[in-house]
Amino acid sequence: MLLHKKIIFFLGLFLCAVTPVQAATMDSLIELLSFKQYSADFQQKTMDQKESLLQQLEGVITFEKPNKFYWQSQEPFPQELVGNGKLIWHFDADLEQVLIQDYAKQVDTTPMLLLLQNTAALKENFTLLQSKVEKNQQFYSLQMHDKKSNVERIDIGFTDKKLSYLLFVDQLKQTTSIRFSNIQLDQPVAADKFEFVIPEDADVLYE
Repeated sequence: MLLHKKIIFFLGLFLCAVTPVQAATMDSLIELLSFKQYSADFQQKTMDQKESLLQQLEGVITFEKPNKFYWQSQEPFPQELVGNGKLIWHFDADLEQVLIQDYAKQVDTTPMLLLLQNTAALKENFTLLQSKVEKNQQFYSLQMHDKKSNVERIDIGFTDKKLSYLLFVDQLKQTTSIRFSNIQLDQPVAADKFEFVIPEDADVLYE
């Protein structure tokens, strides 16, 4: 289940007082994240502290605020992760196994799920460390308020005002970078996209 822990952990974004300058910059980040729906292809790499490749994934992802998502990775690690705001289903095709989790219990420890929530949730859960422009991309670095989180830092990148890059740094200094392409914003998505039908021959686990 190690792969599952990494997937839900990273699906899962978005101490000190914020200065006026920081507040304005946080507001600009919130504005860039104000989309209602987001779909894209992704390429994901996880590296250890010595920058050796631990894992590489490709797939598709769809978000619909405030609390729905669909995540699918391709071979060699075919996985599906689906959330409807109440439950999260994680299907491992190779193991023919489905793990079912309570959505609410995952939100506080999963940065990506926090990003699906409202503006107040962003300001309550994150501190802005810095922002910069680099090669026509706008970057923001965030730190979670929750000191128990395994995430040490999150970098968010935008190209043409569209979310195009995420970087997670954990307490072990492992990094997971996600690059998005073929991005679509606020396009209609069928409601059943965020429901999962359990295969008849699959083992079902609850967490």
